[in-house]
Amino acid sequence: MKTAQAFTILVFATVLCSCVTYGNKSLDDPKKYLNIREGKSTKNDVYDVFGQPQDVDYSDDRAQSMWTYFKVETSPNAWSYVPYLGILAGGSNEDVTKVYFVFDVNQRLIRMQNNKSSDSQNTWVAMGRMASQGNRDDRAQHVAAEMAKLGKPFDKKLAHDVKFVR
Repeated sequence: MKTAQAFTILVFATVLCSCVTYGNKSLDDPKKYLNIREGKSTKNDVYDVFGQPQDVDYSDDRAQSMWTYFKVETSPNAWSYVPYLGILAGGSNEDVTKVYFVFDVNQRLIRMQNNKSSDSQNTWVAMGRMASQGNRDDRAQHVAAEMAKLGKPFDKKLAHDVKFVR
């Protein structure tokens, strides 16, 4: 019984004390954007620079499509390090970078937008949010369809990484 308790405490300590970065880590590299031009670049150009998008969405009339890339950096907040209280009040700081590429019906880039946000949330709130979002496989299906149209490979794991990004 004590072994199980020690293991549980070790798992919680590891989770609370770890910093994690996932998503497309190249989004913060300004050199990556040098050859991407609104009005000139195509979906293939953006794919060549950033790879497979993590999400694809379409306008109602399907005349425009939007590719979304993201990078998330998480680290434990200060409360996480307080003995005992950290289990209840601890949580994580989250820095999210999202880049949106909007294309016209001819696959030409018409707009590019960056969005950075920071948030801090309690561990229990985060687990509740993740549970309430459920399975977001519709995003993966959109990405798979888009990659098939372009004749590009589809990485299912990469598409599923977006499940719990707000």
